[in-house]
Amino acid sequence: MGSSNNKLEGERAREEPPVVVDGGVGVGVHGANADPIAENLWIMNADGTQQTPMTTLTAEGVAMSVGQITGDGLTLVYQSNRAVDLTDATTVAGGHNVFRLNLATQSSLPLTTVDEDSVHNYFSDVSPDGKTVSFSARTPDGDEGFILNAGLIGIEGLNPVAITDSGAVGTACANGQFTPDGASLLYRCNLALDGSGQLHPQGARNLWRYDIAAGTSEPLTLLSATGVMSYAPTPLEDGALVYSSNRALDGSDAVGGPVNLWHQTTGEPPVPLTNYTVEGIFMSAQAIAHACVVAVCGDSEVDPVEQCDDGNDALEPCPYGATSCLVCATGCQKAFGATSFCGDDVVDAGNGEQCDDGNLEPDDGCSPTCTL
Repeated sequence: MGSSNNKLEGERAREEPPVVVDGGVGVGVHGANADPIAENLWIMNADGTQQTPMTTLTAEGVAMSVGQITGDGLTLVYQSNRAVDLTDATTVAGGHNVFRLNLATQSSLPLTTVDEDSVHNYFSDVSPDGKTVSFSARTPDGDEGFILNAGLIGIEGLNPVAITDSGAVGTACANGQFTPDGASLLYRCNLALDGSGQLHPQGARNLWRYDIAAGTSEPLTLLSATGVMSYAPTPLEDGALVYSSNRALDGSDAVGGPVNLWHQTTGEPPVPLTNYTVEGIFMSAQAIAHACVVAVCGDSEVDPVEQCDDGNDALEPCPYGATSCLVCATGCQKAFGATSFCGDDVVDAGNGEQCDDGNLEPDDGCSPTCTL
């Protein structure tokens, strides 16, 4: 993790009384329809009022990522390619770093200070106690290769820790998310399951747990099929895990096509929360974060990833006589239901049909009401 620096220069955030943060953080554009173009961070109430810029940069090319506010409402952690000396400029080489911002004073502090060509530090998460930040460090290797390792750093920019320290080209370890108790960090990584630090021989991306006190990692998923990938680990209060993966819907070690949401409890087989089979669908668990509520299809509650929930996980039929209808189907997604009506050329005795000749013509041996 040589890209971090514990001798930081520039503006240090001052201690201020607590502030109450009610709302969210967004990225705004300075100088729309005119040069220069710079992105800035804004904060506002949940109803859209009191929109206030937290940064006021004007340099062309400044980019910001949507940040995360610490639990005490005092600090915002974000990612940007702004200059690490906090002047109104970008880094010379265009590298991204992780910053903290005091919401009371609107003053920023760089937690990482890289400024090398194609070297970036990407923000991932803030620990529940607000004292530690997870990030990933991207370094180039050769003309097109790169290495992406996961790490931790203190909220003051001190004591960086390398969670992974692989030198293998193509390493992709990122998306570190703290467990609710702050004792572990979950992340996705394509390193070999034997802990050798080499790339997985089939390129599989698995989910790993890093024990912060012990400084050790263990894989949570054990996938080895070529092309299988897991993303966006989201730890739950009960110790379970929600994540995104293109693994086969039967839970086997195979690629299933689209990316579905999965729920996994220690010692239990993984369970798909969504059951999409159409190529191109990507269900992301990242936005669920620590406030995640697991969607259970069939509990009669419509959760964010569900379009409906009628108390079961089955494809419902349309009412008799309807030629088309949308119903709540498998996976609690809306779909066209099975139909049955007089004139469909199928005798539906359960709905009183005695015959069905595929039409509603009279005097042809089967009446327009499908009776003899």
